[in-house]
Amino acid sequence: MVEFETLSEPQREIVNLRSDRSYVIQGGAGTGKTVIALHRAKKMSGEGLKTVILVHNVPLKNYIDAEIARMKIENCIVRTFNQWVYRICKVSGFEPPTGKSKYDYDYEKIIALFEENRISVPDDCRGNVIIDESQDFPPLLLRFIRLVADTVTCLIDPNQSIHNTDTSLVDALYEIDVESARTLDVNFRSTCESAAVARIFWNESGIYPASFRHGQKPVMVSCGDDSDRTRRIAEIAAKYNFKNDNVSIGVFVNGIDEGKKMYDALSDELGRRYIQYRFSKDDDKKKDSDPTKIDFAKPGVKLFTYGMIKGLDFDAIVVGDNISRAGIEDDAYINMLYMTLTRATSDIYICYKDADDDGNYFLQKLKENRGLCEWR
Repeated sequence: MVEFETLSEPQREIVNLRSDRSYVIQGGAGTGKTVIALHRAKKMSGEGLKTVILVHNVPLKNYIDAEIARMKIENCIVRTFNQWVYRICKVSGFEPPTGKSKYDYDYEKIIALFEENRISVPDDCRGNVIIDESQDFPPLLLRFIRLVADTVTCLIDPNQSIHNTDTSLVDALYEIDVESARTLDVNFRSTCESAAVARIFWNESGIYPASFRHGQKPVMVSCGDDSDRTRRIAEIAAKYNFKNDNVSIGVFVNGIDEGKKMYDALSDELGRRYIQYRFSKDDDKKKDSDPTKIDFAKPGVKLFTYGMIKGLDFDAIVVGDNISRAGIEDDAYINMLYMTLTRATSDIYICYKDADDDGNYFLQKLKENRGLCEWR
């Protein structure tokens, strides 16, 4: 985590904004939104204020929890937005009203209940709310947060919206009731070479953040069949781990079945002690891992499904070209490709099946921009 003294001037200005007002901050991947969330919480804590940081997924919650402890931030609670809403409803005496699925909460009904004074918000859900990755928060949830919170600091990047909530910058401004957004325009995470490839899949929302560090081009590794691709991903991750000291390597998969195969392959190459993973909520029951409390300070491989990587970064990532678009609309799928390629601080390896060229949008676009990668 970046210490306050090393933040850029625009980042420090946002951290030090008045604590009695709400703000919307737009910034692309790597511009420091999570860093700002933490330092703003620390600033408010120093002023005797209580903060609640809301995030989209459990791995990011784990990471922020660890940083809050390290930074000794007091009066700050971190929750996923589902946890936050669920607790408010349960304290009020009812299960959250749902839509199509268990976690598809009906925020229109929840807002109506709040306006009818039928919702009692507990103290540990009140305060100054900081939202990280708010592009995947439904617009009506943002409205409910504004109604409940003392103030809201909303950090957003519509380019990383992967859950078809269609929450745009305009939505955030409207729901948080802010006239204009402040913008972060420097990518401190990605190298220039990685950022150039990620830009292929940028949806042109806002300003594309400039990178300033150089490194190697993303590496494309040719593979045979699916099994060979899995083996090569595990092999590359293992070699990178043993060659470099104290590195964090992200390996991403489409789902639980693919994740189990990848875990077995990584175990053969690395040994289980170097692997941490999270595929779904069911992982909480596994005996050989504690996936709900991944130790991000521990080096080695971290194995996630794509939906779990939002807000995280790694020294290197190793992925396949078979990023699934099942159940994902076109714009959200392209955003997921952009999000994936912006997770690495140094190196990217993509293992591809050349025979999969037909119909593989990801691989086709990379081949159209062949000069941006190193092909092996």
